[in-house]
Amino acid sequence: MPLERRAVTKEEVVKDFRTGEIANAARRVIGELGYPEASMERIAQEAGVSKGTLYLYYRNKRALLLTAIEHSFDELMTETRIRTERVKGCEAQLGAMVRAWVEHTNEQRAFFRVLQLVGPDLSEELRGLQEIYHGFLSELLNRGQQAGELRGHDSAQVARLVVNLLRGTSLARLNQSDPPDAEDEIATIVDVLMHGIAAGDAR
Repeated sequence: MPLERRAVTKEEVVKDFRTGEIANAARRVIGELGYPEASMERIAQEAGVSKGTLYLYYRNKRALLLTAIEHSFDELMTETRIRTERVKGCEAQLGAMVRAWVEHTNEQRAFFRVLQLVGPDLSEELRGLQEIYHGFLSELLNRGQQAGELRGHDSAQVARLVVNLLRGTSLARLNQSDPPDAEDEIATIVDVLMHGIAAGDAR
């Protein structure tokens, strides 16, 4: 028997909308000014709320930053799920996942450049988000193995290797004034993931 979904109250809808708007404002301000210089007052101005209202939702700037990261992650996961569900086959789904990652980091380039500096201090708080992404990718790889499209490596281990590859690619792009063409980079990543780097006769 399916579980009944709890009705969402009007107050919860308003709160979710407002926290989403504040998180978006925080990303813009932090990306523009950097984390140390992005004051709660400036973020409140960007969000169109009072500083006092901001503190009703977040006890300090660190809590607000974590929420901004969580909202960004939710956007990435939503887009990744939509894109991978639209295509069939492991290679196409990996391509959709990589494309969602690259485009997401490109769209929020300034914010992610700041996260390079503050991210290590948040590693424990962000562990849960990392595990969600690893789990999603691991399931995708498992399906590819079951369909005979992938070899039988430990999918959780491969998922972590793939995420490290994506992180490294993102860091390189964020630190380049003129990063390589995204389409070429996406195609290369997917090709390496699916076929390795050895020549055909050497495999």
